Amino acid sequence: MTIFHSLLLGIVEGITEFFADFSSTAHLALIADLLKIPTTDFSKSFEIIIQFGAILAVVCLYFKSLFNWGNIKKLFVAFLPTAVLGLIFYKIIKSYLLGNAAIMIWALIIGGALFDIFEYFYKRKSRELMT
Repeated sequence: MTIFHSLLLGIVEGITEFFADFSSTAHLALIADLLKIPTTDFSKSFEIIIQFGAILAVVCLYFKSLFNWGNIKKLFVAFLPTAVLGLIFYKIIKSYLLGNAAIMIWALIIGGALFDIFEYFYKRKSRELMT
């Protein structure tokens, strides 16, 4: 991994971490794949460390609103089914989904579209309730 690779991965992580529609992890994996960065212990550690830095920045920015009881309950409700399904389908996910660029691209496109559709209807519904 070169300094250019490190800078590019850092920029991608910094930009995509703050957008709900984007998966910063998927974007890092796609950029690494595009640049032909070999998957080594160093590259894995590097990605974890820059993601930790970005997550720490988000926690610092939203500290007061993040750590209240209502948000903790919502995080737990969102985490629990994901954790259970992840444990059940671990082998399938590891074998077929992780590292597959085509699946990551389609997941980003479909997931982003679903986020946008949900946001459109949610905003429309909330505007109707206000009038």
